[in-house]
Amino acid sequence: MDRHPGGPTTILAWAGKDASKFFNDIHKGVKIDAYLRPEAFLGDLGVDENLMSDQFWHTLREARIVEIRQEVDRLLDRCTKTHKADSIPRLLQDKCPGLH
Repeated sequence: MDRHPGGPTTILAWAGKDASKFFNDIHKGVKIDAYLRPEAFLGDLGVDENLMSDQFWHTLREARIVEIRQEVDRLLDRCTKTHKADSIPRLLQDKCPGLH
């Protein structure tokens, strides 16, 4: 982090989050590999610029929401067979087996 031009604050602000749009907006048109130490540049990802559109990210977020809802439903279905909990918070309170 101490070598990053944006400093640790920038890195920590985006830790665990998708910073692709933020990164691409700041570095638009800049060849990042020209600024990296040779051992830090592992290669191009070959990402299509069209995949960086707001519509693409919206679609991706919507798909992830559907996946999470399906996972929650699966967990509720599996655990409510042995527990009377009808929500994730109640399952966590009951410490439903298989959730951890």
